[in-house]
Amino acid sequence: MRQRKLGICDPDIRYAVSLMNYINADIGNSFLAFAFSTRESLSEYLTGNHLDLVLVAEDWIADAAFWDTDTELCVIGMSEHSAENVICKYEDADKIVQDILRFFRAGCKSLSSELFCSYAVISPLGRCGKTRLSKCICYLDEVRGGLYIGFEAYGLSAVIGEVQERYTMSELAYLIKTRSDQILDYVERSVIADGKMGVIDSPRSYLDIRNLDAADMCWFLDRLYAWGRYTTIVCDIDGGVLGDSSVLEAFDHVIVPVFDEAYAKEKVKVFRNCLKRQELGKIVSRMKCVEVPNAEYDSAEMIRCAGNLMEENGREGSRSCYGTGNKE
Repeated sequence: MRQRKLGICDPDIRYAVSLMNYINADIGNSFLAFAFSTRESLSEYLTGNHLDLVLVAEDWIADAAFWDTDTELCVIGMSEHSAENVICKYEDADKIVQDILRFFRAGCKSLSSELFCSYAVISPLGRCGKTRLSKCICYLDEVRGGLYIGFEAYGLSAVIGEVQERYTMSELAYLIKTRSDQILDYVERSVIADGKMGVIDSPRSYLDIRNLDAADMCWFLDRLYAWGRYTTIVCDIDGGVLGDSSVLEAFDHVIVPVFDEAYAKEKVKVFRNCLKRQELGKIVSRMKCVEVPNAEYDSAEMIRCAGNLMEENGREGSRSCYGTGNKE
């Protein structure tokens, strides 16, 4: 499940901070929590930042005008006593997290159906099989097919004399950034059929997509889910093209192709540490590393590799890269 940002708003700041620390330390949940002691501090934060849901003291929910300012915000009540449709703040912390997820699935207006799934396939290594694995994951979707989206540093150059203009992520990035209502029209004109999947080409230059952030990518993926044409979305991302690594928060799964060489292990370790320094430790914790076979994307060997990887996505937890876990 994609990482979700959770606000905990309670006048008892010690309680809010304690719950925040517990949630953020638990790599088994998909939440990144923030603590607030007043509605004013929460409102100030929301002016320039995004939250998916807010856990708030029950008596504060009555101020409907305050909460209706953000129609996409899922608000969950919190009480000192057990009651229907609220969370008891003094329950076991694991139970609180389970209840938050249950309420969120039921009530969040922007939460997409579990029919859809998104993958970021990213690696600091070259020639690691990243593109072949990305296409194989798309190839294996037997519902509505997979959509492969190129986020590589340099895509195809425009062909002089083309009758119909060919759009790539260069054009789509601007529409995403401006939240254009025309985004799906351009997506349809950008998709190239490739057997069982659709393909959107990489930008002509990585500079065209470098300004995209997590909120942009969440918005784009939600538009693709609402379109409903493809049920698996896979972004093939070069390690150096992202100006904001928090883009990875938008995806349900983050896959890192690797190979078993000393220099490769060191580069992946540096990559993980860079993400941690950007306070993206939960992304690191749920990254899954895989050694990709040297085979075509639709070969039996590659299908076994991607199929095993996708089966693991339904299980709790994940294998951290090279087994280093979260101890560094």
